[in-house]
Amino acid sequence: MTTTPPSSGATEPVASTPSAGSGGTAAYRCPSCGAPITYAAGTTDLVCQYCGSKAHISAPGGKIDEHSYSSWLATSPRPVVEIEKHHFECQSCGATTESDQIADACPFCRGALVATSTADGLIPPEAVVPFKMDKSTATTSFRTWIKSRWFAPNALKKLTVLQGGLQGVYTPHFTYDANTYTAYDGRRGVDRTETYTTTDAQGNSQTQTRTVTDWYPVSGNVERFFNDVLIPGTTKVLPDKLAKAGPWALESSVPYQPEYLAGYSALRYDVDPPQALGEAKAGMATVIEEECRADIGGNHQRVTNMDTRYTDLMFKLLLLPIWIAAYSYRARTYQVIVNAQTGEVLGDRPYSMVKIALAIITGLVLVAAIITLIAIRNHHG
Repeated sequence: MTTTPPSSGATEPVASTPSAGSGGTAAYRCPSCGAPITYAAGTTDLVCQYCGSKAHISAPGGKIDEHSYSSWLATSPRPVVEIEKHHFECQSCGATTESDQIADACPFCRGALVATSTADGLIPPEAVVPFKMDKSTATTSFRTWIKSRWFAPNALKKLTVLQGGLQGVYTPHFTYDANTYTAYDGRRGVDRTETYTTTDAQGNSQTQTRTVTDWYPVSGNVERFFNDVLIPGTTKVLPDKLAKAGPWALESSVPYQPEYLAGYSALRYDVDPPQALGEAKAGMATVIEEECRADIGGNHQRVTNMDTRYTDLMFKLLLLPIWIAAYSYRARTYQVIVNAQTGEVLGDRPYSMVKIALAIITGLVLVAAIITLIAIRNHHG
């Protein structure tokens, strides 16, 4: 991020709705006192953090649209790494800022900065799932999570202040829709009971049964429609954890409005749509294989080949809310994210080697005690 300090002649506009500056930046100021006004989680209001005044976010007039992937691809889009950063001009203090985020806070006056224009070549967000959980509730979820970690050090469980505090961040995700048609080859296993005779060392015969599987070659096809296959569009926020941070209530999505970003950070995507589509197809393939197995039937199934065609491929960019923080323990930093809809917590944490060792020793003592009791009982029996 690069910044230019505010000029001495900067003025402070007061507005209940955003005003766009020359840098394509929306300013959110309290209509009563002129202080920063931000989106209040779980509402449809912008709220002043100083005097409590509110400004209602009007209902959007449009709908959430999805875009043809083939049409987008035909435009020969540039890789996201080649797209320039957003240029913000703070409407409160006059500072200018360059950032690879689409919403941020002014580094000088902490005013909310939200881009009102999209960099050339960048896909604009089509929808947003607003924050449902505020910072206080998210912090409580984090503390509960820490206390529930069995092998976490005691010092960590007493941690009450996060390093820098929880930060509200909108994370970019792509969703993909597709009709799929898959031709497959495989084998169907059908069980049958087989009777056979065994003879022991004394010449005694015994009739027994066993299950035998007969395999038959099969081929067929299955069709499946996929709706809103969700893929994270950023590598900056614990990608492995972010992919598991759901479920998300996508039905609560609203058409994108910058007001919902006021007071929060919003990352722009750094995963190109073709890469995200590859991940989406990998997830679809797992479901399609299960469909093939169901179509094969029998007692057992093997899928040896799948040839899938994708039609009516649509996609959109969606912003999902999380609270994210880092905390330090013994000179090491750990990251944690909180789903801002459900309170689900995911993240890294340290382990207490002392607690683990004590648990192992306790387990061994219990096993030894049980063996001893059994031995004593057998001896007296």
